[in-house]
Amino acid sequence: MPATLAPIAIATADGRELVADIWFRAFGVRAHSEYLDGGSLEDRRDERGYVRVDEHLRVAGETQTFAIGDLADADRDMAGIANRQAAVVADNIRALITGTASSPATSRSHP
Repeated sequence: MPATLAPIAIATADGRELVADIWFRAFGVRAHSEYLDGGSLEDRRDERGYVRVDEHLRVAGETQTFAIGDLADADRDMAGIANRQAAVVADNIRALITGTASSPATSRSHP
């Protein structure tokens, strides 16, 4: 199942709870973004199905929604980059929570 369209909560190491409205999972040789059809992010995909992101890995036009790995158009087709992207997004979510500056991704082979 590539996505869970339901609230999901995780606990941080210090016991705080973070809640999201949806959890997207993407993996494989191509972007598996069909589950976005008809939703609010449907028009954020490019012609190959990748979700367009900015230099902070935020979904284009969004302030608190991120995409990484095989789903994002940043460094697409390079699944090994996903771990580095995950660290950038974790830093940027922390920045949203604490009100500090966000971090850009250092490698973007596809604008």
